[in-house]
Amino acid sequence: MVLEAFAYARSKLMQDWKLVLVGVKGEFKPRLMREIKSRGLENDVICYGVVDEEMLLRVYQGASLYVDPTLYEGFGLQILEAMKCGVPVIASNTTSVPEIVGNAGILIDPRDTDGWKREMVRVLSSYSLRRKMRENGIKRASEFTWEKTAKQILNGWHELLKA
Repeated sequence: MVLEAFAYARSKLMQDWKLVLVGVKGEFKPRLMREIKSRGLENDVICYGVVDEEMLLRVYQGASLYVDPTLYEGFGLQILEAMKCGVPVIASNTTSVPEIVGNAGILIDPRDTDGWKREMVRVLSSYSLRRKMRENGIKRASEFTWEKTAKQILNGWHELLKA
């Protein structure tokens, strides 16, 4: 779905955007590479396996947009990392993702390919929208600190003990 939406957005915007995929590994990689080739995107998609924190930071810093159409997500740390780095986010409206993204990004049904196409074009074609999403994402990400998380866990335990 991401490849289809990317190919569509790239053709509509007539710009030399690149899609960077991180964490590509295992039995999924050969299938993904075949899909990239079948869509003629060999020169437009960059695939990395597991990367260290320094490389991941460079990827985020170079990104114009972060997309995450996950169906299953425990917390979505990578979404939070992208927002913290000022990358506009389009993400799935499932699992814990809406709680993380809040109103700082765009949430879409992960099965709605047309929605992903439309929103990728909208975000990539508007510098002012990307700037606003960057600002909102950084602000939203700053709400997630270890201190706040620890306090929330303690408060939760206190509430459970009272019950």
